[in-house]
Amino acid sequence: MLKNEKNILIALAILFSANTLFAQPAPIQQSAIDSFKNTVNGKAPDTAKVHAFYWLSRAKTLSNMDESVGFANKGLDLARQIKFPIGSWNVWKHFPSLMLSRLHLKKALVLPMK
Repeated sequence: MLKNEKNILIALAILFSANTLFAQPAPIQQSAIDSFKNTVNGKAPDTAKVHAFYWLSRAKTLSNMDESVGFANKGLDLARQIKFPIGSWNVWKHFPSLMLSRLHLKKALVLPMK
């Protein structure tokens, strides 16, 4: 019984630690950033533009916080305008990490509850 519980705990620890890897902001190559900017400025469908704004926001989180927040706001506005709830959710879930990066702990904790 004790060995079985240990295996379950190890499996849960691996599962949770693997999940946190996706939460970390990572640098994105400049070619990908340029591609997302071309999507936003081109004749792509609005849903693709929402996703591009989201990825641009994530890409700029570490290097330019103001630009990152601007891309997130544009993506959120467009998603709401075209009534695209999945896109709106994707952009919205990025806001707490932006606020934490700016050390706005209170906003980071309140935003997901809205």
